[in-house]
Amino acid sequence: MIIEKIGKEELEEVLAQKLEENGDKKLNNMNGLYHLKQTVYEWGMENNWNSQRAQQWVAKNDEGKVMGGTFITITSRKPTHVTFRHIFLFEEARGNGVAEKLYNHRYRWVIENTPCRRVRLFANKPATPWHNKCGMRFIAMNKAKQPFTYLPLFDCPTMRDYGKKLDSLGPRNAMDMVSPEVEKQVKKLVDKGGRWYTQEEFVHEWGQELEDKYEPFA
Repeated sequence: MIIEKIGKEELEEVLAQKLEENGDKKLNNMNGLYHLKQTVYEWGMENNWNSQRAQQWVAKNDEGKVMGGTFITITSRKPTHVTFRHIFLFEEARGNGVAEKLYNHRYRWVIENTPCRRVRLFANKPATPWHNKCGMRFIAMNKAKQPFTYLPLFDCPTMRDYGKKLDSLGPRNAMDMVSPEVEKQVKKLVDKGGRWYTQEEFVHEWGQELEDKYEPFA
Protein backbone atom coordinates (compact mmCIF):
# COMPACT_ATOMS: atom_id res chain seq x y z
CA MET A 1 0.00 0.00 0.00
CA ILE A 2 1.11 3.53 -0.76
CA ILE A 3 -0.32 6.89 0.30
CA GLU A 4 0.10 9.72 -2.19
CA LYS A 5 -1.36 13.07 -3.17
CA ILE A 6 -4.17 13.08 -5.68
CA GLY A 7 -5.56 15.77 -7.94
CA LYS A 8 -9.05 16.79 -8.97
CA GLU A 9 -9.33 14.92 -12.27
CA GLU A 10 -8.07 11.58 -10.96
CA LEU A 11 -10.27 11.68 -7.88
CA GLU A 12 -13.32 12.69 -9.90
CA GLU A 13 -12.66 9.69 -12.16
CA VAL A 14 -12.56 7.42 -9.10
CA LEU A 15 -15.82 8.93 -7.86
CA ALA A 16 -17.56 8.52 -11.23
CA GLN A 17 -16.48 4.88 -11.48
CA LYS A 18 -17.60 4.08 -7.93
CA LEU A 19 -20.96 5.79 -8.44
CA GLU A 20 -21.50 3.72 -11.58
CA GLU A 21 -20.64 0.53 -9.71
CA ASN A 22 -22.95 1.52 -6.86
CA GLY A 23 -25.95 1.98 -9.14
CA ASP A 24 -29.14 2.87 -7.30
CA LYS A 25 -27.99 1.72 -3.87
CA LYS A 26 -28.65 4.31 -1.19
CA LEU A 27 -25.64 6.01 0.43
CA ASN A 28 -25.43 6.91 4.13
CA ASN A 29 -22.93 8.91 6.19
CA MET A 30 -21.04 5.78 7.26
CA ASN A 31 -20.38 4.84 3.64
CA GLY A 32 -17.00 5.56 2.05
CA LEU A 33 -18.54 6.58 -1.27
CA TYR A 34 -20.84 9.03 0.53
CA HIS A 35 -17.85 10.75 2.14
CA LEU A 36 -15.92 10.87 -1.12
CA LYS A 37 -18.89 12.37 -2.99
CA GLN A 38 -19.46 14.96 -0.27
CA THR A 39 -15.83 15.99 -0.06
CA VAL A 40 -15.29 16.28 -3.80
CA TYR A 41 -18.29 18.62 -3.88
CA GLU A 42 -17.00 20.64 -0.89
CA TRP A 43 -13.49 20.86 -2.32
CA GLY A 44 -14.87 22.41 -5.49
CA MET A 45 -17.18 24.84 -3.67
CA GLU A 46 -14.33 25.96 -1.39
CA ASN A 47 -11.80 26.24 -4.25
CA ASN A 48 -9.48 23.85 -2.42
CA TRP A 49 -8.08 21.88 -5.35
CA ASN A 50 -5.33 24.38 -6.11
CA SER A 51 -5.08 25.93 -2.66
CA GLN A 52 -1.81 25.72 -0.74
CA ARG A 53 -3.92 25.55 2.42
CA ALA A 54 -5.60 22.27 1.39
CA GLN A 55 -4.19 18.79 0.97
CA GLN A 56 -5.70 15.52 -0.18
CA TRP A 57 -4.20 12.03 -0.24
CA VAL A 58 -5.36 8.55 -1.18
CA ALA A 59 -4.23 5.08 -0.20
CA LYS A 60 -3.69 2.72 -3.14
CA ASN A 61 -3.26 -1.03 -3.07
CA ASP A 62 -0.51 -2.92 -4.91
CA GLU A 63 -2.62 -2.83 -8.09
CA GLY A 64 -2.90 0.95 -7.94
CA LYS A 65 -6.57 1.02 -7.01
CA VAL A 66 -7.78 3.66 -4.57
CA MET A 67 -8.90 2.15 -1.27
CA GLY A 68 -9.58 5.37 0.63
CA GLY A 69 -8.39 8.89 1.22
CA THR A 70 -8.20 11.85 3.55
CA PHE A 71 -8.39 15.65 3.36
CA ILE A 72 -7.18 18.57 5.46
CA THR A 73 -7.34 22.37 5.39
CA ILE A 74 -5.12 24.85 7.23
CA THR A 75 -6.28 28.30 8.24
CA SER A 76 -4.50 31.42 7.07
CA ARG A 77 -5.52 33.53 10.05
CA LYS A 78 -3.72 33.20 13.37
CA PRO A 79 -3.68 31.25 15.59
CA THR A 80 -3.25 28.78 12.75
CA HIS A 81 -4.98 25.44 13.05
CA VAL A 82 -5.41 22.40 10.82
CA THR A 83 -8.88 21.00 10.28
CA PHE A 84 -8.93 17.26 9.78
CA ARG A 85 -11.67 16.78 7.23
CA HIS A 86 -13.16 13.60 5.81
CA ILE A 87 -11.53 10.21 5.80
CA PHE A 88 -13.23 7.92 3.31
CA LEU A 89 -12.67 4.19 2.97
CA PHE A 90 -14.33 1.90 0.48
CA GLU A 91 -16.04 -1.09 2.05
CA GLU A 92 -13.83 -3.67 0.31
CA ALA A 93 -10.74 -2.14 1.99
CA ARG A 94 -12.06 -2.22 5.55
CA GLY A 95 -10.50 -4.31 8.28
CA ASN A 96 -6.89 -3.83 7.15
CA GLY A 97 -5.97 -0.69 9.10
CA VAL A 98 -6.00 1.54 6.01
CA ALA A 99 -8.10 4.29 7.59
CA GLU A 100 -5.83 4.53 10.61
CA LYS A 101 -2.79 4.72 8.33
CA LEU A 102 -4.46 7.65 6.55
CA TYR A 103 -5.14 9.26 9.94
CA ASN A 104 -1.48 8.90 10.88
CA HIS A 105 -0.34 10.16 7.49
CA ARG A 106 -2.20 13.45 7.69
CA TYR A 107 -1.15 13.95 11.30
CA ARG A 108 2.53 13.35 10.60
CA TRP A 109 2.40 15.46 7.42
CA VAL A 110 1.18 18.45 9.42
CA ILE A 111 3.86 17.95 12.09
CA GLU A 112 6.68 17.52 9.57
CA ASN A 113 5.68 20.11 6.96
CA THR A 114 3.96 22.97 8.77
CA PRO A 115 4.38 25.05 11.94
CA CYS A 116 0.70 24.40 12.73
CA ARG A 117 0.25 22.99 16.24
CA ARG A 118 -3.52 23.13 16.73
CA VAL A 119 -6.13 20.72 15.39
CA ARG A 120 -9.85 21.12 14.80
CA LEU A 121 -12.24 18.31 13.92
CA PHE A 122 -15.91 17.39 13.69
CA ALA A 123 -16.72 13.67 13.76
CA ASN A 124 -19.78 11.61 12.97
CA LYS A 125 -21.26 10.39 16.25
CA PRO A 126 -21.16 6.66 15.32
CA ALA A 127 -17.47 6.98 14.40
CA THR A 128 -16.45 8.57 17.73
CA PRO A 129 -15.12 5.32 19.29
CA TRP A 130 -12.93 4.79 16.22
CA HIS A 131 -11.55 8.33 16.46
CA ASN A 132 -10.86 7.72 20.17
CA LYS A 133 -9.07 4.46 19.30
CA CYS A 134 -6.89 6.32 16.78
CA GLY A 135 -5.94 8.90 19.43
CA MET A 136 -8.37 11.80 19.05
CA ARG A 137 -10.26 13.27 22.00
CA PHE A 138 -13.31 15.54 21.90
CA ILE A 139 -14.57 18.37 24.08
CA ALA A 140 -17.95 19.50 22.76
CA MET A 141 -20.84 18.67 20.46
CA ASN A 142 -22.71 20.71 17.86
CA LYS A 143 -26.47 20.91 17.44
CA ALA A 144 -26.39 17.94 15.05
CA LYS A 145 -24.72 15.87 17.83
CA GLN A 146 -21.38 15.72 16.04
CA PRO A 147 -18.46 15.59 18.50
CA PHE A 148 -16.08 18.53 18.12
CA THR A 149 -12.53 19.20 19.19
CA TYR A 150 -9.99 22.02 19.16
CA LEU A 151 -6.74 20.95 20.81
CA PRO A 152 -2.97 21.42 20.73
CA LEU A 153 -0.92 19.21 18.42
CA PHE A 154 2.22 17.49 19.70
CA ASP A 155 5.05 15.81 17.83
CA CYS A 156 4.40 12.14 18.57
CA PRO A 157 5.27 9.06 16.48
CA THR A 158 1.63 8.16 15.81
CA MET A 159 -1.89 9.37 16.52
CA ARG A 160 -2.24 6.73 19.24
CA ASP A 161 0.81 8.17 20.96
CA TYR A 162 -0.75 11.61 20.57
CA GLY A 163 -3.87 10.32 22.34
CA LYS A 164 -1.75 9.03 25.21
CA LYS A 165 -0.12 12.45 25.46
CA LEU A 166 -3.53 14.12 25.68
CA ASP A 167 -4.69 11.65 28.33
CA SER A 168 -1.56 12.33 30.39
CA LEU A 169 -2.30 16.06 30.30
CA GLY A 170 -6.04 15.79 30.85
CA PRO A 171 -8.67 18.01 29.24
CA ARG A 172 -8.08 21.00 31.53
CA ASN A 173 -4.35 21.32 30.78
CA ALA A 174 -4.77 20.49 27.08
CA MET A 175 -7.40 23.18 26.56
CA ASP A 176 -5.46 25.75 28.56
CA MET A 177 -2.71 25.39 25.94
CA VAL A 178 -5.07 26.65 23.21
CA SER A 179 -7.02 29.18 25.28
CA PRO A 180 -8.76 31.57 24.63
CA GLU A 181 -9.40 30.33 21.09
CA VAL A 182 -10.90 27.05 22.30
CA GLU A 183 -13.54 28.94 24.26
CA LYS A 184 -14.36 31.03 21.17
CA GLN A 185 -14.66 27.92 19.02
CA VAL A 186 -17.05 26.18 21.40
CA LYS A 187 -19.05 29.35 22.07
CA LYS A 188 -19.90 29.43 18.36
CA LEU A 189 -21.34 25.92 18.72
CA VAL A 190 -23.22 26.77 21.92
CA ASP A 191 -24.74 29.87 20.31
CA LYS A 192 -26.10 27.62 17.56
CA GLY A 193 -27.55 24.98 19.88
CA GLY A 194 -24.44 22.92 20.65
CA ARG A 195 -22.86 22.26 24.04
CA TRP A 196 -19.73 21.39 25.96
CA TYR A 197 -19.16 17.72 26.75
CA THR A 198 -20.74 16.55 29.98
CA GLN A 199 -18.51 15.42 32.82
CA GLU A 200 -19.55 11.83 32.06
CA GLU A 201 -18.39 12.25 28.46
CA PHE A 202 -15.05 13.69 29.55
CA VAL A 203 -14.55 10.74 31.90
CA HIS A 204 -15.52 8.26 29.16
CA GLU A 205 -13.05 9.65 26.60
CA TRP A 206 -10.31 11.26 28.69
CA GLY A 207 -10.50 9.15 31.84
CA GLN A 208 -11.10 12.18 34.08
CA GLU A 209 -13.49 15.04 34.67
CA LEU A 210 -12.95 18.58 33.49
CA GLU A 211 -12.53 21.12 36.28
CA ASP A 212 -15.62 23.29 36.51
CA LYS A 213 -14.34 26.28 34.58
CA TYR A 214 -16.83 25.67 31.79
CA GLU A 215 -20.50 25.83 32.71
CA PRO A 216 -23.03 24.57 32.20
CA PHE A 217 -22.33 20.97 31.31
CA ALA A 218 -25.73 20.70 29.64
